[in-house]
Amino acid sequence: THQDRRFGFVLDEGYEWTAPVWVGEFGSYRRGVYWMNFLRYLAERDVDWAYWPLQGTKFMDGVWSPDGYTAYENPHYEDDTFGIFKNDSYTIREPWRLTDLKGLMTSPAVWRPSNYP
Repeated sequence: THQDRRFGFVLDEGYEWTAPVWVGEFGSYRRGVYWMNFLRYLAERDVDWAYWPLQGTKFMDGVWSPDGYTAYENPHYEDDTFGIFKNDSYTIREPWRLTDLKGLMTSPAVWRPSNYP
């Protein structure tokens, strides 16, 4: 697979390059093809991971554009649609996201999509 060519090959047992893999900072705002395929890969290969982000807001002090970085005159917090929580840091933003991630929390992973797009 594409992920095996990029990094997953180091998970193969018995080679001098065999090593654990930790995938950090992945996320999605919708349950689409990328999300389903990536979670399936993590489950099938039993890859360790960290979801990004947990919180429901993000601090914005500027924005990147093709012309470079432009700082905001008044930095502020904005809604983060990738977050597990809503802005109140308590309410789950998208139940499907947390349900899918729970399936990856066991070892080995048991995640199986209930409805593949």
